[in-house]
Order: sequence, then C-alpha cells, then structure tokens
Amino acid sequence: METLVIVVAAEGWDLQAVAHTLRTSHQVFLTEGRYLEVSQATSSAYVCVMDPWEEGLFEDWPEELIPKGHFAAFSIDYRNPALMESIVREISAKANVAVDTNFGDVMSGGAFVARVDRSEPRWEWWHWPRDLNDSSS
Repeated sequence: METLVIVVAAEGWDLQAVAHTLRTSHQVFLTEGRYLEVSQATSSAYVCVMDPWEEGLFEDWPEELIPKGHFAAFSIDYRNPALMESIVREISAKANVAVDTNFGDVMSGGAFVARVDRSEPRWEWWHWPRDLNDSSS
C-alpha cells in the first residue's frame, strides 16, 4: 500500500466529516471510531487522523501550503490511484485542502485535481518519477 496525506484547512473536520463528504459516491465504514474504510468498485482505502507535528509532515512543505489556523490532517493508505483521486476530488470540493503525495509533490487539492485532469500523458503521481536516462525500463 501507498500513503497520501490530505490536510484540510478548516474547523470541524474529523473522520465523521470525511465520511459524510465521501458517502454520496463511495461506500464508507467507520471502524472502531479510529479509521474509515472507503471503497469504490473493488478497491479500498483507509483513512486515519494523523498528528502532522509529531510526524514532521510540514518540514519539507512550501510555507504557503502550511495551514495557519484550524486544520485536520488525514493519512490515507491506498492501492488504487483512481480511488485516491476520487477521494481528493470529493474532499477538495468541500474544503481548502493540501495534498502530499509522498512522492515529492505537495500542492493544493485544486492543483492536484487540475493536474490529474489535464495530464497527457497521464500524470503518474503515485510513484517517483522515472529517470529518463534509466536504461532498465
């Protein structure tokens, strides 16, 4: 599994708010009040609240994307990038969001969605960029 982090810069965001936001287009199960299982078709992702200060999340972030007021941070484990894209799309439509792909990209949720939508060839954000000089591919 891979991990993506979403930071919602708004008050009142918790697992219940995420579940409510995603429920219209995904199957959502709150498990033991500790994490969400979010499913669509044959794929699932797992959402949990994280402490970005304890995890050192903001150490490499651009200053303008670090929230200044109330916020919540969610770590999302996934296998299917298309499911992750739909989760980011849904949450970004409801709140000011920053996304850390864990592969060198940190951007607003809107920029993430726009880049996914316009990329030709497809932007493969879910892995490190391939070295163009790598002859092993």
